[in-house]
Amino acid sequence: MFAIRNRWVPAYFREIQMCCLMKTTSRCESSNASFKMNSGSVQKEIIKGMMLCFITNYEKTPDGVETFTVHHADKRSNIINEFQVEIHLPKQVLSCTCMGFTRIGYLCRHVFCVFRYKKVEKIPDDFIIRRWTKNLLPSNLFSSDKLLAGDNSEMSLKMNELMDLVTQCMDLLIGDVEEFDSFFEQIKDMKQNLFEKLKIEASTRSRLSEIRDLVGDFDDSEVLFSALEGIRNKGSRGKKRRVVGPHETAAVKSKKTLRKCRTCQELVYHDTRNCPLNNEDCHSDQA
Repeated sequence: MFAIRNRWVPAYFREIQMCCLMKTTSRCESSNASFKMNSGSVQKEIIKGMMLCFITNYEKTPDGVETFTVHHADKRSNIINEFQVEIHLPKQVLSCTCMGFTRIGYLCRHVFCVFRYKKVEKIPDDFIIRRWTKNLLPSNLFSSDKLLAGDNSEMSLKMNELMDLVTQCMDLLIGDVEEFDSFFEQIKDMKQNLFEKLKIEASTRSRLSEIRDLVGDFDDSEVLFSALEGIRNKGSRGKKRRVVGPHETAAVKSKKTLRKCRTCQELVYHDTRNCPLNNEDCHSDQA
């Protein structure tokens, strides 16, 4: 194992892009989960770069590359490591000896510490990997016509295509506030003109027609089977909330006091009015 350590020890893969995902399935799943939007991974690095990292040395080469020595401390303010950060923003040069960006895919706390010193308010686009962005997958994958059990009628297909066109325009205008506002005003004007032209009034359609448009047409054939009446299952609503089992009935009776019945002359839970002997006498009289 030691002879082939360059094949399995993580330190030998630091220069490989996204090498942190070259692990077991569980590690890959946990790494992907940590990169979800609003997961807080980058925010945590920014906070740790502000609280636990500080610059101790600075050098600048003739070609403009700046080198910062960043000390990394623990929660007790004990220095545990030292890293070198090279930065030259005009040429998009940015690297750290911890290789965090290469291994994980987002900038490390040491770089954010340098960003704070240089008052960089926005992460350069070249250091935002598309793998972790919202627009990684093409928008047509989320198109309505890709949904299972969709309505394939002509009107439905046109409605889906219209929604996809609007969605594509919105995705294209993200980040451009002026163009987005212009597109927004155009849509509002089109809607206003359409409403004035058609003079849309309150809908007089029946509720059944609206349900048909929502879930599609359904069979109006005669119902051959219906629910049985007079059947009370456990948990059904009726005079009693639920069916009481024999064990529960026996437990309730055990708490009652025995009394003497005048008909059968025994200590029982009933009285003369509901004595079983009364029913027997009634049957014998009828016979």
